[in-house]
Amino acid sequence: MIMGLADFGPFPAPGDDLSLELGLSVWLCESDAEIEEAIEAVYEVRSIVLEEAEMDVDTEPVPFVGRSSDRDLVTLGSYMDNLLERASVSAGCQRQALARRVAAKFIPVSVVESLAC
Repeated sequence: MIMGLADFGPFPAPGDDLSLELGLSVWLCESDAEIEEAIEAVYEVRSIVLEEAEMDVDTEPVPFVGRSSDRDLVTLGSYMDNLLERASVSAGCQRQALARRVAAKFIPVSVVESLAC
C-alpha cells in the first residue's frame, strides 16, 4: 500500500474521485486481506513512517475512525497519503524513497510483491 501511495499519490480527498478507493480495493484483492487486517497493517505502517521520518508519535494526529470498516480504510488511506507527504519533508527525501525504507521494514502477514505492501 505504501508504495502505491508513493507512486500514484498524492490523491485528491476521498469522494473527489475514486482513485484512492480503487487503489485500496486492488490492494485488498491482490493481498487477499480482510478489511480489518488491512486496517491493522495501515497502523503498523504508520508507526514505521513516523519512526523513519523521526516524527513525534505523541503529537501526530490520528484519524477519526470507527463508523464502518470500509469508510475507515478509505479515511486511513487518505491520512497515510497526507502523512507520507509530510513525513518525506520531515525526512528530507522524496515520497518514493521514504516509502521504500518503510516497505523494507514492514513485515506483512502476506506479501503481494507487485504492491509492496
